[in-house]
Amino acid sequence: MPNSEQEIQARIANCRCRMVLVLRIARRYLASPRGYRQAEMLALASIGLSDPEIALALKTSPETIGTHWQRVLLRLKARTRTEAIAILLEHELGRRLDKTNEN
Repeated sequence: MPNSEQEIQARIANCRCRMVLVLRIARRYLASPRGYRQAEMLALASIGLSDPEIALALKTSPETIGTHWQRVLLRLKARTRTEAIAILLEHELGRRLDKTNEN
């Protein structure tokens, strides 16, 4: 059973920096019409929200979140939520290292 909407909003507020970082990376990596919604989902998952909590926060159904996960995992060639987030972070780290080496 998901926490209340107020509890979820408090968790989001407490982890805003991490969430914003993952959201920015995911939006860049998942650039597509559905990419923004999937990026929001990844950002919420990165702070530990469960699928029902993510659905509540995004005001959608858990089934929709499940569909988003299937697409994101396939697109990132990941097996788990954690691996998907790690792939995004590794991609961003590699991108930043490449920029540093160019200068």
